[in-house]
Amino acid sequence: MRSLCLALFALLASCRRCGAAPIASDAIAPDAAPTDAAPYDWHKRLNLDASHATTDDVDHCYADPFCPEEAAEAMLMDALDFMPLDASVAPVECYRFYYGYGTRTDLALARRCLEAQVIGPCEGHASLDRIFLAVMAIDGQGGPKDPARKTALLTGCSEDIAVEDLATRTAGATPLDPCKGVTLTMFGEWECAQIHERRASWVLASLAKEAFPRFSSAAQASWTKANAAWDAYERAEASELDIFRDGYSYIKNVFETEHIAELGTQRAADLHAMFSYAAPAACAQGDVDAADADLRRALAARMTTGDTCEHAPCQPIPGAEQKSLIAATHRAWEQFRDAEVALYTGARGTPTTNALIACDVKLRLTRKRVRVVAQHTPDAPDASAP
Repeated sequence: MRSLCLALFALLASCRRCGAAPIASDAIAPDAAPTDAAPYDWHKRLNLDASHATTDDVDHCYADPFCPEEAAEAMLMDALDFMPLDASVAPVECYRFYYGYGTRTDLALARRCLEAQVIGPCEGHASLDRIFLAVMAIDGQGGPKDPARKTALLTGCSEDIAVEDLATRTAGATPLDPCKGVTLTMFGEWECAQIHERRASWVLASLAKEAFPRFSSAAQASWTKANAAWDAYERAEASELDIFRDGYSYIKNVFETEHIAELGTQRAADLHAMFSYAAPAACAQGDVDAADADLRRALAARMTTGDTCEHAPCQPIPGAEQKSLIAATHRAWEQFRDAEVALYTGARGTPTTNALIACDVKLRLTRKRVRVVAQHTPDAPDASAP
């Protein structure tokens, strides 16, 4: 088994292979004080007394902005090496290698990882791991094409829509992403939505690792508070828009999880753009007041227009519940807006530009919120309809 320390040092010496583009060196306000955080001792913090890392170590490292991303990747590789030798350890999530979150994309490693986890004959519905491995065998992703392996993987599985799809599928001109190209069961769709959400979360974690070493302790606190407020907002909005809440639980879970994942991807892009943000030359309070008025009108229209629902198991949301959910989402958004303004002024502002930045950020967020509310407001019914 590779030495974890040697792997870490080798990775630290190499270029960064994952995450967003590097943050500009001026991504912190000129007058911000240096961070007072102590250097990260990942051996001590993660209590790595054992001879191998675990997936919990990887997750803890990624959740801590001061644990180097290279250390998380080194531990992930160590956990993968040790996994076949100790059945008691939590398995490595192979999709990290397939999609390249928390590490580089490596289809050969993804296939090796899946082969170590998909053991024995299929019983019942095919797991998502088994479906991924079958697709990789069909297309030759991460290794040779192996139609016989595909057949062996699916033998004994319940003949659900995913298995029926794969049974007749052959290699195409373009390798297939199983989460996008296979007809999955609702449970499989939910698992893919969870993968999408985790991918977005890991990008956010990677951005924090880039930002925190350059932020003052106050800016670090603002970052944490703004992202917590965003998390509350995205979950409130997902709940508000979920017209499947009274239907099948998997449909509800897919809808809400996928929506949160999409908003997480959007959040990562917004945060990355913040590092190149510059204070505007001017910002008029009158424009902010006008945007606030537009938002009040958009919310009033949203409150009086119920969601449409044409197909079972979708259920129209009762009026009182709908209004309560809309109000909860808006309260969460207001808390996020205020926290985001504080983040921008703390990370990009100076005493002479803070007022301009606060005005500009609030204006941009409010205008965006107007568009989002309008997008979520169904068209009013035609008064001339019978």
